[in-house]
Amino acid sequence: MKGEKGALAFFAIAFLVAMIIPSVMWSGYVLSIMWGWFIVPTFGLPSLQVGVAIDISGIISFIVPTSDYKKKEEDEGIGEIVLGGVIRAVGKPAIFLLFGWIVKSWM
Repeated sequence: MKGEKGALAFFAIAFLVAMIIPSVMWSGYVLSIMWGWFIVPTFGLPSLQVGVAIDISGIISFIVPTSDYKKKEEDEGIGEIVLGGVIRAVGKPAIFLLFGWIVKSWM
């Protein structure tokens, strides 16, 4: 039983580490799209390439804390931790993009 839990924890950590690169790329892509929709036409600034947007997204996430580790439940299982990480990595930029698309449709 303990060995199964250790293997599950190992694969959960490996999955979360493997999700870092696609998550960062997805966030940068969303930032470049939103920049092109709102900042370029409003302020006349040049559009962002995805690589630059990835860097800016990384800098912002480094400076601005995105979660409060003190509020974590200690009895949270590995599945909940992985699911929460995936939701934050994929869902947050997707919702941001959806709301941006809705606002862009009104403009």
